[in-house]
Amino acid sequence: MTDLVRGVLDEIESYAEIYLLAYEQAPWHEKYDFPDVMAYIEAFLRDGGRMCFVLREDDEPVGMALGIIVPNPEGNYLRLEDFLIHPQKHREGYGSRMLDLLFDRIESMGIDSILLNTQRNFPAHYFYLHNGFREVESVLLMKTRK
Repeated sequence: MTDLVRGVLDEIESYAEIYLLAYEQAPWHEKYDFPDVMAYIEAFLRDGGRMCFVLREDDEPVGMALGIIVPNPEGNYLRLEDFLIHPQKHREGYGSRMLDLLFDRIESMGIDSILLNTQRNFPAHYFYLHNGFREVESVLLMKTRK
């Protein structure tokens, strides 16, 4: 049985392991330090404006959604920062199931929409389109101070 629950600090190491495994796979091939990932996830577990939801199957974590609640005059929305499934569970419907459950959870909190960024023409892009997301015309800008 799968269910989506709020993440807990006691399991942060298993969340970090899933995060690392997911991002070291294609197409990202990202390498992160375990302590940095732990600190990142901990911020979502401790801060009331951030959310960590964990998809569990038979009481084992298999996926995770990390997001930030963004206030808006027309109603709050969830900005999804990370959405990942354990690589061994890819292409088995877990991602779509987690999105459905995530919408159920945030709707009960008065949030009716999710905003996210992804890379065009990556597998994630097609996954989100397949699951009812639509592209919004906008320009993403970034500046870093060096």
